[in-house]
Amino acid sequence: MDHDEDLLGFWDGAARIETEPIYQAYEIIGNALERNDTEKFRAHLAEVIETGDKESPIVRDAIGLMEKLTGESHDISVEQEATITFYVAECTEFPVLGEYHERLETLQEAMDLYEKIPAERMSGIKGIGFCLEDGSIYDGNFDLMVMGEMQTEFINEIPQYRDSPLVQKAIADMEKILANQKEKNRPGLKRGRNRRSRQCHWRTGNKPYKRMKKEAQVSQHMNRAEILPGQKRKQQSR
Repeated sequence: MDHDEDLLGFWDGAARIETEPIYQAYEIIGNALERNDTEKFRAHLAEVIETGDKESPIVRDAIGLMEKLTGESHDISVEQEATITFYVAECTEFPVLGEYHERLETLQEAMDLYEKIPAERMSGIKGIGFCLEDGSIYDGNFDLMVMGEMQTEFINEIPQYRDSPLVQKAIADMEKILANQKEKNRPGLKRGRNRRSRQCHWRTGNKPYKRMKKEAQVSQHMNRAEILPGQKRKQQSR
């Protein structure tokens, strides 16, 4: 077929010259723009963009052509699959002060490490937390259980966590683990609650410090949502 032939006359959205339709579209895009007859191209490009691999060259080229046809920016967002991991901290407020384990795949693994932290050398209030990674502004660490006490109330004050199946499953799993090991952990938990740490466990007025910390943690997450409504922050490497 000669290159100067009017390809628009037989275009029906299917590949006829190239194996990939998007490359054929490049040849006829000029004619489409001149005739102001681009509806069939828009529909085809939209299908390529919607059904194709978002990172493939074909889809990227389709986006470029769509922008040329419409004169508008046509961006696609690749939805990040949410993941959750767990951490164990000897001092939940200042992890650098003591033993710290992160990127744990299961809560049982986290619980085993948690129980190995001896009370006599604790630098603060030990706990288990989760790290939700879903590409949102709520990415990051949050306490799940501190000194045997669930932090469900504080977690659910943040809508993103309250509505997350991964976080809610973590809460349920942690509660089951605590229930199953209640008798085993009771003496250690009792001693831990009576122990004071200069770095982490003190009172201001009549409010325990650990509650002040949780309220500040929740407030920080909520403030981030107010500052960046509807936006996603870049994923940080951990």
